[in-house]
Amino acid sequence: MARITMREAISQALWEEMERDPNVFILGEEVGVWGGTYAVTKGFYDHFGPKRVLDTPHRRGGHCGSGHRSRSGGHPSGGRTDDH
Repeated sequence: MARITMREAISQALWEEMERDPNVFILGEEVGVWGGTYAVTKGFYDHFGPKRVLDTPHRRGGHCGSGHRSRSGGHPSGGRTDDH
């Protein structure tokens, strides 16, 4: 088995889950076009698009509200892209 960094493992796990389930999305500060801290989400925006890879401002209340809305849709992976 190949050795990979923690960053690579996180990136691969996120990518695999997003490929598997079209309802999963990523939301966070600079995760989109820029590729996130340590480039964990590099390439995600181009591949999955702006509806599934969302840049957000640094605002804890906004993240909490978005997370609550996602979970209220009942999807176990934490996010839905439809209007639930």
